[in-house]
Amino acid sequence: ESERILNQIRQEVRLELLNQSITMIQEHLAGINKLSDDVLARLDFDGDGEVTSIDVVYAMQQIERLEKANGDGSPIKTETEIEETPSNSTVDNNKTSAVTKENYDALMSTATKIEDYLSGKIKLSDEEAAKLDYDGDGKVTVLDATKLQRVAAGLEKFEIQIGTLKFSTSNLESIDKVKSTENDNLKIAEMIKLFLAGKDDFGYRTEYKLSMRNFDFDGDGEVTSLDVAKLERVAAGVETFEMKVAGREEFHFTTTNPSVYKEIEGIQGENEKMARMLQMYLAGVDTFGFEPFDPRTNADDPNAVRAFDNDDDGRLTIFDVRPKTYTFEICGRTFTTIYKSDYNRIMKIEAEKEQNQNNEDFDPIDYEARKLSLMIQLHLAGRGDFGLNAEELLEVMDRDKDGNVNIFDTRYVRSYFEENEVRPKED
Repeated sequence: ESERILNQIRQEVRLELLNQSITMIQEHLAGINKLSDDVLARLDFDGDGEVTSIDVVYAMQQIERLEKANGDGSPIKTETEIEETPSNSTVDNNKTSAVTKENYDALMSTATKIEDYLSGKIKLSDEEAAKLDYDGDGKVTVLDATKLQRVAAGLEKFEIQIGTLKFSTSNLESIDKVKSTENDNLKIAEMIKLFLAGKDDFGYRTEYKLSMRNFDFDGDGEVTSLDVAKLERVAAGVETFEMKVAGREEFHFTTTNPSVYKEIEGIQGENEKMARMLQMYLAGVDTFGFEPFDPRTNADDPNAVRAFDNDDDGRLTIFDVRPKTYTFEICGRTFTTIYKSDYNRIMKIEAEKEQNQNNEDFDPIDYEARKLSLMIQLHLAGRGDFGLNAEELLEVMDRDKDGNVNIFDTRYVRSYFEENEVRPKED
């Protein structure tokens, strides 16, 4: 037990010393703190006779090993037992994007450039310096060099977030292209080009289906150059992304925001999609092809009201996010649904019945049977039970009496009215 505690103390002390060493090297390279030759000799972790950014990587690798040590008395490797530098090998970066020698050299070269800039060895324009901000704090500091060194050591990745879409990479070329591109559509287009060229997987190679979901923008289920073309056309204002909502085919929901498009497309269920789009519309995140919502004047686009007004009060509010229960009758029996589009389809049949009731061959049962047939189809499509319990569901929908509700029941829907001797009310 005492040996284990002693090893823990040694480990904590060594971690502290290594962190201090990294800070001293970075400050020395940035010209902030001049160190004596004796101190520099102790900071030369790779033993090449000079202190450079590579020594920072060595120290970082040692810290990673110490942090993974059990602290139970097992041997702790020293600096002489550390694996060779990534400049002569590759580093497995969490088993996704490996840091190749070429990429390692680019990362370390850029880290050195930052240190030379901070120490005054080189001069850069404001535009050139802005490109060296890799930690996203809006300025160039020693932390940007640290970020690059940690990526080179395989200890960290660059995180890319475009709206709700998240990617990661260890590739300097990838992050530079994303950073230098302002339009979100063109950012993703550049990423897809690198993905197709085999230069970067953006963290999704082991989950290819996920990469397809995030990179498939033409809706064909594959990642190809056609997705690049789609994104470029949207960025140019020539096209938009179209979002289809089951039962709402009369409305054309569009966006030019790739993140919004992917978020909505990833939502299952009509009500859930409509609720999320309404939230975004009311918050001004996206217009979805309608006129912008203005809470000050409440001047809603009539088409937007028709699309999103769940409570039928003629205006759009947060209350429309909650689905309303719609009620309808078939031969005097009441049914309910939370899907407005399903309700509209049933009421369309009802409207046809009223329109044709003066015809000679008019039979109201035909229309009631059509409504029941539609209900069965909607139920089989996962649109709910229309307010019926399991026993009632079989009573109403199991028309062939086989103990199940299936598509064959639609052939015998008239039997429901005949066996119950139910006739719709006639004017």
